Amino acid sequence: MVALLMGGCSANNTSQASKSSSKKTESSVVKTKKVSKSASRLSEGKASSSSQKATSRTKKVAATVWNKTKQQELATFMAKWQKEMDQTYKGTYNGEKTNHLGYIFPDVIKNGKLAGRVKWGTRKINLTWSTNGENGNEFQIVEVATGGKGGTSFPTTYLFCIHNNQPVVFMTQTTNGNYL
Repeated sequence: MVALLMGGCSANNTSQASKSSSKKTESSVVKTKKVSKSASRLSEGKASSSSQKATSRTKKVAATVWNKTKQQELATFMAKWQKEMDQTYKGTYNGEKTNHLGYIFPDVIKNGKLAGRVKWGTRKINLTWSTNGENGNEFQIVEVATGGKGGTSFPTTYLFCIHNNQPVVFMTQTTNGNYL
């Protein structure tokens, strides 16, 4: 009977030890899950926060019609394009002043000397200079490129314009008269 009783206690101790160990393991698993979920929420919060920051930065860039990024993209495009066309251009997008038969850009737009001297077809138009394409005027010039094929007498000038919030490129090869 003592042997049976001792065996039962021993089995009971083993069973309690097993249950206790099992509870510790479950507790540890629960704690691990809680920590993992908390860490996951924290990292999601950080990711969410940084994606919100990136989104707001993107919105700021996208919010302006013309900006430094677009200016750099135009400079890169013009560098490739003029090589393909075997032409050379100076551009305001590279910080250069361009000269079209004595008209120095962007100065002639900024100082008004070009006022009344630009035609779009038969319509006289007024150009304004804009650094972001958002000055509210109908024809906002944001960049200018002047050049062409080597050995030609007359330059080609491209006026990169924002017209009614849409990009438009005016081109002139005017060689005489008072109008571009």
